[in-house]
Amino acid sequence: MVSGMFLEGLVISMLVGALLGLEREYTKRQELIGLRTFSLISLFGFLTVIMSEMFYNTVVIFLGFVFVAIFSILLYISGMMRGERIGFTTCIAALITFVLGVFIGFGWRIEAVFLAVLVSIVLFSKERMHMLVSKLNQKEVGDLLEFLVLLGIIYPILPNSAVILGIDMPLLTIWGIMVLVSVINFFVFLGSRYLPVQHKVELFSFLGGLMDAKAMVVALMNIYKHSKKMFQNISSGFLLANMAMYVRNCILIGIIAPATLYYIGLPVALVLLTLLPFSRLFALIKHKEKKIRIESPFGVLQAVKLGCAIFVVFFILNISKVYSGDVLYITSAIGGFFSSLAVSVSLGTLVMNHAISAREAAFSFITANAAGAVSTLVVLYIMQGKNIIEKTYKALIISTIVSFLGVMLAFLLF
Repeated sequence: MVSGMFLEGLVISMLVGALLGLEREYTKRQELIGLRTFSLISLFGFLTVIMSEMFYNTVVIFLGFVFVAIFSILLYISGMMRGERIGFTTCIAALITFVLGVFIGFGWRIEAVFLAVLVSIVLFSKERMHMLVSKLNQKEVGDLLEFLVLLGIIYPILPNSAVILGIDMPLLTIWGIMVLVSVINFFVFLGSRYLPVQHKVELFSFLGGLMDAKAMVVALMNIYKHSKKMFQNISSGFLLANMAMYVRNCILIGIIAPATLYYIGLPVALVLLTLLPFSRLFALIKHKEKKIRIESPFGVLQAVKLGCAIFVVFFILNISKVYSGDVLYITSAIGGFFSSLAVSVSLGTLVMNHAISAREAAFSFITANAAGAVSTLVVLYIMQGKNIIEKTYKALIISTIVSFLGVMLAFLLF
């Protein structure tokens, strides 16, 4: 009698192969190798595991893999000779399909299905990936590679923690936060390049604010200097950059310490509800759009700056928490003026390590972000944007007051 486990593995292996084969047949219009062939390759991988258990010899699996590899190479050569070139990616996909069948044979069925879906997405998104990569210049690709190399070198040699002047510094956690921030910046950066250039200045202001609000303000002021008629749009973009700063910091501290969301979710939502109407009101007057190009967030220097900022702020906040809440809040305000991002992730790490409570972190978070908003006004002033300050400072004051009222209300509710 055929066992249920065998039938289940047989069906899953064929469906996994069919998924990859369907993608290849639909995307590449393959005639030599498609849905049926990929289904059989996956089934073959599953059966090699069954045979290896029957003969108590795993060499059967290795021989099966070699057979599929040779089959793929011959198919590739045959396609070239016929003028029906089969991409090398398809050959690699065939080998992966065999391995997925092996996974299913060993009982790793959920993992095999997950990998099959992931590989299908990667294969299907070829054109879109090429489109995104084509929008990057040589310097930006070089910066990204340098950044990845830096992370790859640091990770193996970085200890979990180190005691510095009596403070236990979670070095690996700080490194992980750097990676998390960089991943967010990477997707925002690609999104800004993928969007058509005719999109509004306000939209790019929000995307830029997700990465660095101060840098976005500088970019806006450079546009304003060359086009005074865009006064309303620049004012709107300035407020949206500040909104993005709150959103980014809220997401990051929420990922690191989810308990803080009970107290910061409401005030951040109130800030958005306050600033958004003002930003839309300023943007009612339309002008010819100017292109904003968001600069690459990668490179060794940027990574070092981010790591040092988080390290220093975490160290200072760790010291200040032992005195009183007031000192912690003052320190957060000073740190937030220079980097609200560093303060936010440091507060989340302190909550995660049970060094401070979620309530203390929430009030410090709002204080740091309010100071961050003030720092963007200072950037405007330095870049001779007094007109924009006069247009937007009331909205920032109202949003700051609302944020503090919101966190106090959250304390009462939770």
